[in-house]
Amino acid sequence: MRESGIVQKTKILKKGFETAGDDVAKALFLGSNNKVIVVHRVRAGDGTPLIYEESYLPYDKFKGILDMDLSGSMYKIMSEQFGVVLARSKQTISSINLDPHIAK
Repeated sequence: MRESGIVQKTKILKKGFETAGDDVAKALFLGSNNKVIVVHRVRAGDGTPLIYEESYLPYDKFKGILDMDLSGSMYKIMSEQFGVVLARSKQTISSINLDPHIAK
């Protein structure tokens, strides 16, 4: 987007930790009752909300991420700040209408 002259903006809606649900724990290869970092954010281009993201990370590996600026690339932060190079990731992409309180 930046190369196209589109002004990017990221709004952090939620940043914290919680106990992983069964689906999240399984996806992250964690046992039950493990904590995970949770980040929900909206990425916008020229003021128009384009992407709503929900990210879950193992708490023990990434707890320091909660003190960082999460407006940029999560992959870049994981690589540069935590030395983690992803071998794979799972993303689910769907087309949705944002709830008005999220789109603001």
